[in-house]
Parts: sequence; structure tokens; C-alpha cells
Amino acid sequence: MDTKKDLWDYTKEKYIIPEAAKDWTLVTIREAWRRHRRDLKINYYDPYDNDEIRMAKNPGHIPECQYRELFKYWKSEKFKEKEKEFVSAKELFVVTRTRKPDRLYKASNENTTSKIICFVRLKWRKLKSK
Repeated sequence: MDTKKDLWDYTKEKYIIPEAAKDWTLVTIREAWRRHRRDLKINYYDPYDNDEIRMAKNPGHIPECQYRELFKYWKSEKFKEKEKEFVSAKELFVVTRTRKPDRLYKASNENTTSKIICFVRLKWRKLKSK
């Protein structure tokens, strides 16, 4: 699929979708594709140190040549710059709810913040144990 038009035509062949739902459909497909790439990076790229191990642990449903191209993209300077700009919702929550010294607050978010930190630690332990 090279263009949005190609993607839309393919989707209309497979499903009965009215023309009015075109924008919603394309946005939904885009978001699903982004989630899929994110999950690939989290589960098959980040936990391993080099490409040989990554190739050995590949998901199996992606052709090897496409998988290698994805590695090149993730290693590129363009991607690294984009990644620096991104702030996750977890990080934003923690940073915006950090208490200033000697300041009293009506509500405490410490419980939520500590749960986020524990969740992140558990997730990394699971990824490293794979």
C-alpha cells in the first residue's frame, strides 16, 4: 500500500464501509499500525543488545528483509531525534505531580506515582527475562 487511496480501496474491497467513514477508517488503521510498530520495538528490539539476537528472537510474521529495514529505521538519527521529543503519559503524570519542597497539597498522588514506578519496573524485568 503506497498511498491512502490504495489503502482505502483495499479496505473497501474487504469490508462494506460507507464513504462517510473514510477519515475514521484511515485514522483507525494508522493508529493500529503505530501500536503494532511500538509493540514490536518494545518486545523485540529494546530488550536485546545487538541485531543478531534480535533476528534470532524475531516475531516470525515479518519477512527478514522488512525486519532489517525496521532496525535501520530505529537506529537512524531521524528516529532518535523524534524519540527525544516524545514524552510518555506516565512521565508527564509523574513530572507534573511531583511535590515541591515544603508545599502542602489537598490531594496526594504519591500512591498512583508509586504504582506507575512499580509497573514500569515489573515490565522491564519481564522483558529482560525473555
